[in-house]
Amino acid sequence: MDLNFLLSGMVSFLFTMMILSYLLGDNVLFRIGIYLFVGASAGYVTTISIQQVILPRLITPLLNGQNIGINIIILLLAVLVLMKMSQQLSGLGTPVMAGLAGIGAAIAIGGALSGTLFPQIGAAIRPFDLQLPGSNLFRGMVTLAGTICTLVYFQFGAKKLPDGSTQRSQIVEILARIGQFFIAVTFGMLFAGVYATALAALSERLDSILAFLINQIIFGLFF
Repeated sequence: MDLNFLLSGMVSFLFTMMILSYLLGDNVLFRIGIYLFVGASAGYVTTISIQQVILPRLITPLLNGQNIGINIIILLLAVLVLMKMSQQLSGLGTPVMAGLAGIGAAIAIGGALSGTLFPQIGAAIRPFDLQLPGSNLFRGMVTLAGTICTLVYFQFGAKKLPDGSTQRSQIVEILARIGQFFIAVTFGMLFAGVYATALAALSERLDSILAFLINQIIFGLFF
């Protein structure tokens, strides 16, 4: 019997049982398993960052004299970000963090527009082009109605009544109700997909543990 494989299987079985113990309520074993998982993940990400980003793209070019000016600026910005760990010097890292947040927001918005919004608009228009293969006018109408009603649901403009309360127009309210139905169906499908994925992962994990117990322990001890 392969000792390394046996030890890795036993550790895997142990941690799986520690995580599944949460079904009985929050307990020490579950917390230990979560802490170890988070710590190992953080250590792995840190190691990868050092080996694949910091050393080859910052330290090595500095030592070799490549792009010294740019790398010094990058090193200075990195040091300023680390200042956020100190209460007295955290203000030095605020501009850098603001720049990172702004750049990240711009990239996220650009990615959402080019990768989600524009393709979604194209997908909503395509069924109305009867010359394209696979076009379906009914499906296009349903998609367009769902898109419009969903957007109307998030329209919060309302008329102020004499008693101080606010009320949306009857047409907007009807469209918002239809949009709420589309949103509920969408979230239901998403949650069903998440649960199906989780059940598949649980089934695979239990099947792996059962196969390990049968093949490596029972047969290894008696045959």
